[in-house]
Amino acid sequence: MILKLIFMLTLMSSLCGGVVAQDEDDEPDPDPNGFLMVAQEPTPINMDSIRKILIYPEDCKNRGVQGKVHIRVLVDREGKPIKHIVRKSPDSLLTAAVVSKIYFIRFSPAISSEGGIRKSLKCWVNLPFDFKLNSDKPKEIKKEE
Repeated sequence: MILKLIFMLTLMSSLCGGVVAQDEDDEPDPDPNGFLMVAQEPTPINMDSIRKILIYPEDCKNRGVQGKVHIRVLVDREGKPIKHIVRKSPDSLLTAAVVSKIYFIRFSPAISSEGGIRKSLKCWVNLPFDFKLNSDKPKEIKKEE
């Protein structure tokens, strides 16, 4: 039975020109500073629930620290965050508050439509969070064009 399976796989591979499909996990990560042409960028789909559980650190409130935390997130083909880069932050406690929650964010994945074929792909996306002292919950800032 196993020999028959190996034979069939070998036969199929040779009929297909010996090309074996690359596993999606083997796809290299895009350059976080590079440009990637996509038909649709990743979009957070549960940001409201993330904002509800994101807590403004008490120490930052007491010290009067506020401002924007800019995070760059690598979103995989399924819309899950797999890496992040902190681009800018006014305080490490604000950064830690955001980073502790970004892996709970779910996205619609980036879509490429090269040659008329639509497929999902890994893509970096910017997520800015605004911490203001007049508000208990940080707000997501709309993407700056």
